[in-house]
Amino acid sequence: MTSDPPKAFLSYSTADQRLAERLAQDLTNSGIQVWWARWEIKPGDSLRRKIDEGIEGAAYFMVLLTPNSLKSEWVQTELDAGMVRRIEGSCRLIPIIHKLRTDEVPITLRGLRWVKLDDYDAGIRELVNACLELETKPPLGSRPLRGLPSLPAELDLSVNAQRLAVLLSNRSKEANTNDPLLEAAEVLEAIQITANEWTMAVDELEEHGLVIRHLGQTSFGRVSPTPNLFFGTDAHVKGWNPKSDAHALAAFLVNRGTDLIRTEDADQQLKWGPRRMNPAANFLVFHDLAKGHERQAGANPYAFYYLQVTPRTKRFALE
Repeated sequence: MTSDPPKAFLSYSTADQRLAERLAQDLTNSGIQVWWARWEIKPGDSLRRKIDEGIEGAAYFMVLLTPNSLKSEWVQTELDAGMVRRIEGSCRLIPIIHKLRTDEVPITLRGLRWVKLDDYDAGIRELVNACLELETKPPLGSRPLRGLPSLPAELDLSVNAQRLAVLLSNRSKEANTNDPLLEAAEVLEAIQITANEWTMAVDELEEHGLVIRHLGQTSFGRVSPTPNLFFGTDAHVKGWNPKSDAHALAAFLVNRGTDLIRTEDADQQLKWGPRRMNPAANFLVFHDLAKGHERQAGANPYAFYYLQVTPRTKRFALE
């Protein structure tokens, strides 16, 4: 994880200013520090010097390629500088294509992966995923439950406790309270363990603060996960890391510029879904990195109705 939010330089034609502003705002709202001329160049500034500084400081050079930008000398000059930095290995050059045919794209850029804005929302997601280095491929499926689970050694769990932890993570739809709530008989059948092994596995996970034991229809009862279980297992079972997601979520919250934000609104921008959003939100709240306001009527399926930015949120976003 980098110490600062990812920095991106956005090159565009002034004729495409409205689209460029929308891109810059949406990327900024998603935790990316965007250099956009209208924000960075003040009256009296040297245009060349400020642009040079922006390109030099960016890890991602984004160029909005349109019929207008192909005619712009400024864009072509900036693109030359971006190409040099890419060749030097100093930045990633990302062409953003809008209203151009393939044969109109400069030949020097045809060997790069483009982001097309035919579907604007899909294009923004692709840009955000690239800059935040978020995994986009489907998560690797867990091993058969009867086999050896691939959970980290630092969790220090027995094989049966790992099987139960993986089952709870896989069965959860929202990573919320009592999601899932499993009967002992259901677990015994799913992971092929004995009643005695169930008792020891639940006791072990409970001791680690990963599950809650409940009374059930039988003497063996039921079990449900705590948020800590998802913190420890999601990176290995679901393919995303709640701590990394919490950092991206903190950056998004801080960049919104308001202290109180609905979790559902944040999810509409990050497009994770409740199953991924809730562990990230819980990580922030449980580690005192943000304040969570409990769910109200109609707030399901999110763990918190609102998330509140604190000074610690801002510090964490910059780590």
